[in-house]
Amino acid sequence: MDVGAELERARQAHRRRRWMEAVDTFAGIDEASPLDVEDLERLAEALDLVGRGDDAITVLQRVYAARVDAGDVGAALRDAFWLYRALAFNAEFAQAAGWIARAARLTEGRSDCAQQGYLLLPEAERELRDGDYRAGFATAGRAAALGTRCGERDVVTIAAHLQGRADQRGSDRRRPGAARRGDAGHQRRRDVLPGDRLDLLQDYPNLSPGVRRAPCS
Repeated sequence: MDVGAELERARQAHRRRRWMEAVDTFAGIDEASPLDVEDLERLAEALDLVGRGDDAITVLQRVYAARVDAGDVGAALRDAFWLYRALAFNAEFAQAAGWIARAARLTEGRSDCAQQGYLLLPEAERELRDGDYRAGFATAGRAAALGTRCGERDVVTIAAHLQGRADQRGSDRRRPGAARRGDAGHQRRRDVLPGDRLDLLQDYPNLSPGVRRAPCS
């Protein structure tokens, strides 16, 4: 196997969003010679987008371990968030929370890691689920500020979505009758999806792990 040529083919498939081809090519290379961490992230994204969530989780765990070993705390926080997302989507909420807690320990004694915004997103979501919309709005705002500082556009996008949801639900609570109408539609969706998974789908639309960042300044 010409590993260099196959890597270029896999990366091109990823860039062109030919997800199945990217999965097959990256996976074949990885069996012959372990992928580097950037290509593992690409493989995880492609796996997620072709519906192989469990395999994406396994790859993301490798990515996280490699980031920690390299001392790249910011990237490890990002990968921990995507692990949280994937596990929570599978209704494995205890494991999902465990990855966020593990990542939070990496930041102890640090105040310079802008990717900490990823750790605030689950906190904001929990506050919204508990009905504390003001706190959820504020927490999402802190996440957005950190994401803007670090060029983490997924943090900014998700935080803005959470703030919109907090504002809407808070407004519904203040308008007579609006909450009842909103609750009726929300309940119809809850008939299809259980609570935490429904909230996850609302909070993280059309996002998947991938290489989407700019250097922190």
